[in-house]
Amino acid sequence: MAKMRIRRAPCGSLGEVWNARVEDWAEDGSRIVRLSAEYRRHYRETVCTKCTPEQQVRRGCAALTEGCSTLSCAHMDRAFYSRYRRVIRARLASHPLMERIRLDAQLEEARRKRGEEPAD
Repeated sequence: MAKMRIRRAPCGSLGEVWNARVEDWAEDGSRIVRLSAEYRRHYRETVCTKCTPEQQVRRGCAALTEGCSTLSCAHMDRAFYSRYRRVIRARLASHPLMERIRLDAQLEEARRKRGEEPAD
């Protein structure tokens, strides 16, 4: 089986700036990972300890999987997302591609208001 190698093609100065922005965005993602770990630890201490086996089956808890030591369930995932919805959405919206799309839409709206032809 062949091994895949990913190589970066040489790009111009704009490509380098774009790659740097994406890398910065990716490196800054540790906050949500940290929030998730803290929330899950607290959730296990307060909620998971009170779950009955019937509730674990209904929620699809990972504790029921043989050889799995990590407690996780769909209920925990939904609770985390519900609590940190704004943080997660803001993080996704701050991706350089999403910012680019938003700025392009604002530029297009401004052009329409001025009556200019759209640039293709």
